[in-house]
Amino acid sequence: YFYAVTAIDATANESSQSPLITATPRAPGSGPTSVSITGIVVSAVKAGGGGRKRGRAAVTVTDDFGDPVEGAVVTGRFTGSLTETVSGSTGANGSVVLDTTSTKKGGLSLTFCVDDVQAAGLLYQPSGNSESCDTN
Repeated sequence: YFYAVTAIDATANESSQSPLITATPRAPGSGPTSVSITGIVVSAVKAGGGGRKRGRAAVTVTDDFGDPVEGAVVTGRFTGSLTETVSGSTGANGSVVLDTTSTKKGGLSLTFCVDDVQAAGLLYQPSGNSESCDTN
C-alpha cells in the first residue's frame, strides 16, 4: 500500500501532501522472525579519576518489522586500545550500552563489532545489519 497525507484545519485550509510512504499489512497472528543491528555508536568515557577511560558501545536491535527488540542479548568485542568481549541485554527501546571493565589512561582508539544476538524465538540475521562494527 502507498499513502500520502494532508491536513485540513477548522477553516478548511488544506496542507500540501506529505511524501509518499509505503506499508505492508501483516497477516493476523504473524510476527517477526529475525533481528538485526540498526545502529552502533562507539565512544571512550571517563572511568574514575586519573584520566582513565573505558570503551563504550551503544547498540540498537530491531526485528524484521523495524520494531525495537527488548531482552535481546548482544555479544561483541572491543579491539584497539582495549581488547575485551562484552555482552548485555537490550531494554524496551531495543538498545543496550556495553562498557569495557578494563580502562586505560589517555586517548583510546576503539572498534566494536557485534558477534552475536540472542533473542527469544528470533533468528539473528547479520546480513540485515545496517552496520556490524563501528569505530570511535
